Amino acid sequence: MRCREVEKQLSAHLDGELDAAASERITAHLEHCEGCKARALAYSTLDGALDALPRHEPSEAFDDGFRAKLQAARQAQAQASLDAPRSRRRGFFSWPLLAGLGGAAAAVALAVLLIGRSPRDTTLPPRRTLAAVQPSDLALAQHLELLQNYRVVKNLDELENYDVIDKLDRLLGDDK
Repeated sequence: MRCREVEKQLSAHLDGELDAAASERITAHLEHCEGCKARALAYSTLDGALDALPRHEPSEAFDDGFRAKLQAARQAQAQASLDAPRSRRRGFFSWPLLAGLGGAAAAVALAVLLIGRSPRDTTLPPRRTLAAVQPSDLALAQHLELLQNYRVVKNLDELENYDVIDKLDRLLGDDK
């Protein structure tokens, strides 16, 4: 078995998704190929690290904001169709109307998908999708709390000399 073939099926092999014959061929290849063996170890390590990460759910503010934007888009679309000149309204199957209906259908499908997700759903996606995560994504996930407080963190340089600013305020306060 060649390394390219193993690379394509490695994630499925690690997740136990292959039949016995294919799995045995990959196992035999891994016993002799150090490069593929290292890749398999990296995938397994990444899977373990991803399994250990806490699951974060979208906030209610996100849901409320999404619904508000969806409603605003629907109202703007309805107003635009009312404002369109009669010559542009050629019937039910005009391109602008079909495009608008398609966009509205996509927005409704997205809303149904987001609303249908249970916030208490703690199941992880299948491992085959976890194997596609890049190491840079893992580094970002490890610092998620820092990213959530980015507005505070980006102004830390302004607070770096707070003691000097405080002393200046005291000195200026004494002159008044």
